[in-house]
Amino acid sequence: MSPCRANPSSTSIPAATLALLLSACMLCEADVISRQYHYDAEALQAFRRDRFIDTATFADAIALTPFVLYADENGYSESASLHQNLTDRRWARKEFQLDRPAARRAEVYFTMSSPDTHVLFNGTPVPITDAKKWAYSGWAVVNVPVDLLKPGRNTVDLSHAATLAIVPCAQPNRSARSIDGGQTWDYDHLGNDGEFNGEYIVRLGLGQYAAVGVLWSDELAIASLAGSGPIMPTIETRSVMLAAERDTPAETTIDYEVRTGPVPSYDPNQWDAWRPASMDRPLDVPADHHYVQWRAFLRTDDPLVTPKLHSISLTAKFNTVTRPANDTTRVTRFDNQKIVRSSYVYHYQKPSPRLDTLREKYRINEIAAGEDDLQRLVALRDWTRGMWSDGWVDGEYSLCAPMDALLIFDLAPENKVSAFCGHYGGVFSQCAQSLGYNGRVVCGRGHAYAEVWSDDFQKWILMDVGPAVDDVAQLNYHYEHDGIPLNSLELHQRLLADDWDGVEVVTSDPKNRWTIAEFPDRMKRYEYVRLLPRNNQLDTWFPGTVNVKGWAAEFDWITWRDGAVSEKRRDEFSATNRPDDLYWTINQVAIYPYQTDAPDTLRLEFDTHTPNFATYQVRIDDGDWSDCDGSVDWDLLAGHNRIEARIVNAFGRPGIVSRLEVQHAK
Repeated sequence: MSPCRANPSSTSIPAATLALLLSACMLCEADVISRQYHYDAEALQAFRRDRFIDTATFADAIALTPFVLYADENGYSESASLHQNLTDRRWARKEFQLDRPAARRAEVYFTMSSPDTHVLFNGTPVPITDAKKWAYSGWAVVNVPVDLLKPGRNTVDLSHAATLAIVPCAQPNRSARSIDGGQTWDYDHLGNDGEFNGEYIVRLGLGQYAAVGVLWSDELAIASLAGSGPIMPTIETRSVMLAAERDTPAETTIDYEVRTGPVPSYDPNQWDAWRPASMDRPLDVPADHHYVQWRAFLRTDDPLVTPKLHSISLTAKFNTVTRPANDTTRVTRFDNQKIVRSSYVYHYQKPSPRLDTLREKYRINEIAAGEDDLQRLVALRDWTRGMWSDGWVDGEYSLCAPMDALLIFDLAPENKVSAFCGHYGGVFSQCAQSLGYNGRVVCGRGHAYAEVWSDDFQKWILMDVGPAVDDVAQLNYHYEHDGIPLNSLELHQRLLADDWDGVEVVTSDPKNRWTIAEFPDRMKRYEYVRLLPRNNQLDTWFPGTVNVKGWAAEFDWITWRDGAVSEKRRDEFSATNRPDDLYWTINQVAIYPYQTDAPDTLRLEFDTHTPNFATYQVRIDDGDWSDCDGSVDWDLLAGHNRIEARIVNAFGRPGIVSRLEVQHAK
């Protein structure tokens, strides 16, 4: 973007907020500076990564996950209609294709279990060892001797007593039914009467390292390595090079890639593509590319061995074109926002005619009245909870509405369709989205509710819209600690510590007030936290799938876990112990300030993660807000100068303000 010029009318740049060690080494090479940025194990553990990277098992290293879940289906099913009952004649077979069969342990999982089910693994009988229930899913766990695993096709045959759920899908065609006690098999006709083509929900978990995992850094402002404070010099970049402390046993490798660009975060139109990075040869970088990012690929060909990455050092060479005039320009205040990004892609609702219809037809602007975010959201929550009676229509309908506020508002009040707690949360979120907020559905143990991003509190906050078992004792509340609303992960962590000191349940209606001391079992719903990584259900069912309960398939969710990845459950596809993966930031601006050739001008470059971003705005001293591109040239007056920056989204809602104040001498 071309800069605009701004005429005048906490104290660190975002990259410096990382827990990194900074070391410097001046070279004798004329005008060329070499600086090194060191990322230790603690810093690496905070970085974004895919689901095959483990940050919990080793305190001093990043490794590959020590557990792999093999599943050909996504859990999209509905047991009332898509199932098969097993008998001594009607068998079920699930096949697993294993290229890497070596494992420390092996388990088979299947749903709707019976302790009398017969299980054969590659023709050998194996007993059911665990029939525990988790939330609404009943799973049988079968420990399989690892010496039964083999390369290629592995079979699990089940018979005699169980009800297997079926996912309708034509591929990969690894499930088969037998109606003659395992003598012959049919891969195209599953179910009691052979009416389904699909896959049984039968899974295999192996205690082995994933084949490959990827870890990637945040973007780094190379000029920040000059060590000159918040205002950085303008530089011309020469090269970057990586060095790593690592363990790579036989049959393991760690490969590295780097990309650079002229703006603070990756932009495919301005940044270079990823390039392989050598440990012993600098990578040339365009002079105007003063931001850098790297990623590491951990790989193993031996499923019983993992590489380990202990630390990485990035060395950058650059020329300083200008240096901060510290004797004439002094930072007196820097309230800069930290941009936190998730490892996972989130699909946001965009402005649309259906969203406009929702807002206008139901006068959402009038409903959500209040002086701040909390008042507006509570008013909207109260109204949503009263729009239809208790969600469960016992015995009348097995069909639920999809997560669509316009459909539910039409159908649910007349009891034409069933809906449940997740629908209340989804409808509330969509109503909030029509006003430019960002809401989302979060699932706990046996319950679902909403979370909404609040600019006022600069965090995601929980809003439980209900329902309760009836409309007399409604679930309609949020939690606060010292006046600050809490979110699901904060409640989960308090549950683990059994620490509810100072936590207040804030209900809308006095007759529905309750305390955690009175109803401690209610807090068990925060035993786990699951996030659906999209809030665009008003316009599309995709990405992902929706079952006949209007609910997303289990593999679409991102699940929080407390321990090592080896503790992953059999219905977790994407699990993380990185809080930022669930609680990233939005609607904020990070400012990168640079000295220019003109002694009275600073150049500010901006970064943000904002759904439906429309524009940046800046305000000089007490002037008006004005639109701006991704950077601004700020002309300073003698004395005190202040500039503020914020975003405005496509709904016209301004975001959180970052502020820079300097004292300048001409």
